[in-house]
Amino acid sequence: MAFQHNMVPPTAQYGTKRQKKVVCEFPVAAIRVRIREGTVDHILEKHSKDFDFAIDGETYPPMIEYKVSKYIQEIISTSSQVFLSVARSTRADSIMMYFRRPQDKMHHCFPLAYEEDNCYRISTGYKKRFDEESFSGTWVQCGSQAVVDYWPGMMGVFTRGSVADSGHYWNIHGRPMQQQQPMIYTFIMAFNATASQAEEQMWVNTPPPTHPNRGRAGFGPMEQPLALVQFLIAGILVVIREGTVRHILEKHEKDFKFEIKEIEDWPTKEHIVATYIKNTIVHAEQLLITDERRSKENSLLIHMRRPVDRMFHRFVITHEAGNLYRLETAFKLYPDVSLLTGYMGRCLVQYDHGVQEVLTAAKVDRRNLHIARIHGNYL
Repeated sequence: MAFQHNMVPPTAQYGTKRQKKVVCEFPVAAIRVRIREGTVDHILEKHSKDFDFAIDGETYPPMIEYKVSKYIQEIISTSSQVFLSVARSTRADSIMMYFRRPQDKMHHCFPLAYEEDNCYRISTGYKKRFDEESFSGTWVQCGSQAVVDYWPGMMGVFTRGSVADSGHYWNIHGRPMQQQQPMIYTFIMAFNATASQAEEQMWVNTPPPTHPNRGRAGFGPMEQPLALVQFLIAGILVVIREGTVRHILEKHEKDFKFEIKEIEDWPTKEHIVATYIKNTIVHAEQLLITDERRSKENSLLIHMRRPVDRMFHRFVITHEAGNLYRLETAFKLYPDVSLLTGYMGRCLVQYDHGVQEVLTAAKVDRRNLHIARIHGNYL
């Protein structure tokens, strides 16, 4: 398999031997992090006292491994800031992950080794004392793509460089390589007034332009709620931020009762609903995207209906920066003729679970740049 954007393939032996079992797997920004059997044993050889609380007197080795793995997952997933950098990595196929919670005197360090697609495995883990100067300089926030100067209170997941600097950063920021989620064909009515007919072309995964707020004083991660989940819709990246789920549940909580069940913990409930919305959109066989009936000039409406649905789902997304959009709200409606007609743009997207058809209609503005971005054109 060919690798792009400076991505280095795994070591030659990796993939030729039987892989050890995955104990747990969880997301960090747009990548999946795995902890495999044997990793915990390696970590505990030198750092067992740091996990006494997690082990809690357990003596059965498989259960110790499970408890420690879940503890590592928890402290990473709940950390308010995570830094990823290739600068101190000792291997070309690895990247370093750092974070420090308010109660920690030292930073937690986890080398992540690339496995496949957007999946990485934790190789080991340890603590190290860093001064603030070690993290000084600019960082790129995942989700908003904001370029910000380091300060101790910054919140979010950050990379030391942009997607152009490393294939690992490319993955972390949710910009998959062609081999991972290729756009096959796109059929688009031309977005300029001089074109006389539609054209069929290959979609090229082009990085978005530099974030418009780069260098602007006061622009930073504190100005945006944290991202719960993010996912691709053809050529754009959609993020669901904190607060969106609460807004949706105010009027539509009964539609999510099966998912949230009797869960009372709000952060858990919010994450479950956000993930459910993400999966509903990503696994839809067809999406209808239009600028008609939008309430903001920088917004688009997404419509979909599964075989089990009587009504259409409508999702409102609003542009943030580059190819990044945030999901604002969601509700259901019965379709009308206008909703189902006038779609002149067409994309076919190949995912692991199948092919998704994305139809677009620039009804209000024929040269709508937001519609163009869906087709991979960063104008």
